[in-house]
Amino acid sequence: MLDERVTGECDEKSVQRLIASSRSEHIRAGVGESRELTAEIDMPSESTRVVDASAELYIPEAHASDTFVDCKGEVRLTLLLCDDEGDGEIKTVVHKLPFEDSVELEESVGECGCTACGYVSDLKVSAEEGNILCVMSVFTEVEAHAESETVY
Repeated sequence: MLDERVTGECDEKSVQRLIASSRSEHIRAGVGESRELTAEIDMPSESTRVVDASAELYIPEAHASDTFVDCKGEVRLTLLLCDDEGDGEIKTVVHKLPFEDSVELEESVGECGCTACGYVSDLKVSAEEGNILCVMSVFTEVEAHAESETVY
């Protein structure tokens, strides 16, 4: 049988084995399914028109558990509006939509560090019945970083 030791000199006549360990990180990734979000914003007047629209997804909270990463954040919708019958001044309107998603990972990771980012695509804006209707597709990408130790 071999004696284990971590450091020191070996006796030339004895059989011993050195042991050590190394840490490694395993990264598991996942992409959430595209989800449709809708926002209705009151139109200031009937002569208001949308000049431009953009949306960005912010995810400040991401927590890994077992095979999922739970994400929480908001979509910030920015509209540039112009009143054609008024003074013609362009106004900026920012509307925030709460966002939550749970993204499945390839393998179980347990509790570990993780990151998440998201994207907004297919933003469509239309004026209907005194409201500005905004419809967009949102999806998230996540990574979970699990550490493990290997003894050799």
